Amino acid sequence: MISTGRNFGSDNVTPASSEVIDAIAVANCGSLNSYGDDPHTKRLTKLASERFET
Repeated sequence: MISTGRNFGSDNVTPASSEVIDAIAVANCGSLNSYGDDPHTKRLTKLASERFET
């Protein structure tokens, strides 16, 4: 059988970059309210609203 060299691996098998891991570690520090009542979600909501003019 001839090998085609195709890779059907998922795109979620690659590790996250060190910058992503560092940002998650910073965001995961301390105790915060959940489900949208945290400063990270509020900041993202504001930035997305400005970007998409909603």
